[in-house]
Amino acid sequence: MIPMDCSGLLFSNGWRIRREGRPTTTIGRLDNRRSPAYSANMSDQHNVNPGQPAWRFYHTVQVRFADVDMFGHVNNAKYLTYIESARVAYYSHITGLQDPRQFNMTVARATVDFIRPVFFGQTLRVYTRTGRIGNKSWTLEHELRDAHTGELVATGSTVNVYYDYAAEQSRPIPDDIVRKIEQFEGRELRGPREAS
Repeated sequence: MIPMDCSGLLFSNGWRIRREGRPTTTIGRLDNRRSPAYSANMSDQHNVNPGQPAWRFYHTVQVRFADVDMFGHVNNAKYLTYIESARVAYYSHITGLQDPRQFNMTVARATVDFIRPVFFGQTLRVYTRTGRIGNKSWTLEHELRDAHTGELVATGSTVNVYYDYAAEQSRPIPDDIVRKIEQFEGRELRGPREAS
């Protein structure tokens, strides 16, 4: 086994982790305040891009020890797990469906942009909104922020396809689902229907 010196990891955005001796990391303030698992109709306090739609939903995630890799920060694959949890909570909240097997949804594409490292013990809010609805697919947009400071740590998006698992093929998104999403988001999201 080759020993590694991880005492001065440098991220592409210029942020540096410094450690002395044993791997220890200082994170922001931790307290005993509890936050809800998700929140709907929240204030627009984190809408940093004027002209962009407001975030009306977030899902709270507590970073677990198992999420951290050997470098002392959250492993990149875990961000997609956080986004998945937010996607399920968002869709359940809007549709009323509680069993993900009833969602008739599959992910066709997922992207994550990492902005700042996240550490064990942090609490994150995964802000989620629908950015676009097509005939058979829709795009969800996500911002991951520190729950206490509001600092942006990552952004992501998923393209989700309405899918019939029995027939093994995509289907048009039902109009009632589109209406529920548009009503919740407070804006029209589906453009002219694509040719079938």
